[in-house]
Amino acid sequence: MGRAAGCCEEPGATNAGGGSAGSRDIIRRVTGEDPEQRRTAAAELIAANPDVIVAAGIIDALPVHAQTRTIETLPEIANRVF
Repeated sequence: MGRAAGCCEEPGATNAGGGSAGSRDIIRRVTGEDPEQRRTAAAELIAANPDVIVAAGIIDALPVHAQTRTIETLPEIANRVF
């Protein structure tokens, strides 16, 4: 189907790297609270050229949006993607 990527702040979690859900490729980056890690994760996700990037919220979506306007970026709020 397509490629999805996401970045999120998840205390205590490690970088899961990637996974698969059916016919979709999922690339995941966990950044913690460090703004530089968020920018780096955003650049890595953009370089993967996914169809969409799902961010854990506005704070995680901002670095992606600052680096690209060609990949749809969706913030996830309360486990709902808008």
